[in-house]
Order: sequence, then C-alpha cells, then structure tokens
Amino acid sequence: MKKLFSLLLLTWLAGPAFAQTDPVAAVNGPKDTVTTMTGLKYLRLRPGNGLRPKSGDRVSVLYTGRLPNGRVFDSSSGQVTFRFRVGRGEVIPGWDEGFLLMSEGEKAVLIVPPHLAYGEEGSGYLKKEDTYVVPPNSTLVFELELLKVR
Repeated sequence: MKKLFSLLLLTWLAGPAFAQTDPVAAVNGPKDTVTTMTGLKYLRLRPGNGLRPKSGDRVSVLYTGRLPNGRVFDSSSGQVTFRFRVGRGEVIPGWDEGFLLMSEGEKAVLIVPPHLAYGEEGSGYLKKEDTYVVPPNSTLVFELELLKVR
C-alpha cells in the first residue's frame, strides 16, 4: 500500500507542486479521481462495504497526511484510531466533505486544497525554526481508512 500511495503521490504532485508554485494545477490525479464542486479531489483505493456516514455521525479513522513535497506532517501511526463527528467542524472542512463520500471499510486518498484545509494561516507554527508544520496555502494529501461509523 505504501508503494501504491507513493506512486499516486508522485503522479499527482509532479512538477510545480514540489515548489508549491501552483500545487492545485499540478494535482490532476488518475481518470477515476472525483473532483467535487469545492475542489476536493477523491480517489477510492479500496471500496468499503459498510455504512456511509451522515453529518453528525461519529467515525473512527486511520490516516496519514502529507505535504505536496511528500513530507508526512501528521499520522494516526497506523494503529491509533482518530474519532470525530462528521460535519460538525471538529476537523478541516476537506475531511468533513470527504468522509461523506466514503463508506465503512473504505480506503481513499483525499487531495485537499488550501481553502478546505488550513488556508492562508497554515498550522503549527514552530517559533524556534521560524517555520510551519503545515505552511500557509498548502494543498494536503491524505491517505484515509474509514474503520467505523456510529
């Protein structure tokens, strides 16, 4: 799965995305990538066979978040599940929208444009290094697995 994700990431983020000059333009994805009206990109890696969450449902997920340069900025470490209520603003807007497209048991990749992530503010400013964990205006790439819908 890591090799597949790496290949997809390289395919999507080639060219100007590495320099972050225009990552959204470089992120076109394979033919079966769905782009929503908000600009969120979604690619199903493995179909689910369970419930599809609705706004307000609590979900348990595994995830890895990467910057356009491929650097992991956050992860559930593969074993620790992250829980939240979909559509309640507990997570970035791209997640609230993206998890509504998934079903229980599904694995997918979301490419989240800056306005559905941390926008112009970025996230996690590190004063000592004068840098951000997620720089302002970053497109984010998440590998997700929806484990449970309640």
